[in-house]
Amino acid sequence: MPTIRLFIFLLLIGIRFPSQAADFPLTIAEIYSPNTITDFNQQKLILIDFWATWCAPCRPATEQLEVLQQQVAEQVFMVSVTDESRSKVEAHLAKHPIQLMVMRDYNGNLIRQFNVRQWPYAVLLTTDGKLVWEGHPANLSYAAIQNFARKYQSEPNRKIADIFLQVEQANLPMTAAPEISPISLSVSQIHGPASQFLKNDQLVHYRGSVADLVAKLYRVPRQQIIPNQWANTYLDLQSPSNLWEAEPDSLIRYVSKRFNLKISASSAPEDVYLLEIANPSKLWNTDQFSWGNGASSNYLIGEDRVKADNLTISEICVLLSNEKQQLFQYEGTEVAPHDWDFHFQYNEFMKEELLDEFGISIRPVRKEVTLFNLN
Repeated sequence: MPTIRLFIFLLLIGIRFPSQAADFPLTIAEIYSPNTITDFNQQKLILIDFWATWCAPCRPATEQLEVLQQQVAEQVFMVSVTDESRSKVEAHLAKHPIQLMVMRDYNGNLIRQFNVRQWPYAVLLTTDGKLVWEGHPANLSYAAIQNFARKYQSEPNRKIADIFLQVEQANLPMTAAPEISPISLSVSQIHGPASQFLKNDQLVHYRGSVADLVAKLYRVPRQQIIPNQWANTYLDLQSPSNLWEAEPDSLIRYVSKRFNLKISASSAPEDVYLLEIANPSKLWNTDQFSWGNGASSNYLIGEDRVKADNLTISEICVLLSNEKQQLFQYEGTEVAPHDWDFHFQYNEFMKEELLDEFGISIRPVRKEVTLFNLN
């Protein structure tokens, strides 16, 4: 019983348990600056500190790691990883230098690999890739590192390039695109809840509820779908990406015919937060993040911030609606994708940051909203 209580306590305070190993080398985009405290010299452990310029708690967390790096220089080599652009990071480092090696993540690869959902965050690895600790940097002590160092041996003749492979997409050699076999459209019913959405240049693979599928195809929040008797029906759908993007109505007709699904539209007055462009010159371009078409998701939801790569304003509205369980809409004509990075948990903070950083205002309105009834 004490063991169970301890386990529950650790979960409640946010400690996660290591569960995976890393395949070295880990792919990064580039190294911004070296570790000025110590060189990589066959240390037994590698610590990756995930941080961001917008993350206020990250600064004291990284400073604490810098002190720790001085104390355990022979046991651990520490790096700080962000996914932000060189210009943004250099401006930050000019005011707040970081003594650990600073790197840029490649297409959000490390963030996804280690399931980083909040910042600051850190992982501790052996030099053969075993994950031995993960959590808030403040929870990692000198004694804990010494204990880990006693348990593991360093890999002989390891170089930093054996652990972190630096690769810039712009510098990759051009290669002929592989031939892709034609992708056929298929859909089938599956048993039990499921949630999966994978998309690349060729294929979309969706596993989930009928209601969520209809919401995705109509490009509306889940709240606008009334599932009725379809609430517990789940599908597996594979579609060519061009069909998913260009002809969602055709997919809806296909699914409706396949399962005798009838969709009718109605409307009802709802409280809505309306997004409007107040200053178009402030909208970000698509150069802030570059997670690539192969990314499993083009957005990351943290504890109180959302980061997104190449989403339109309407897509951001759908994302906010689903996350906050409040309706957000955009009725303008701007359809270009943009990069995003803003607070979303508290509406007043979000409203202020969207206006200051992106030139977008938010105002509450009461308006008629289209609802889709599944029968």
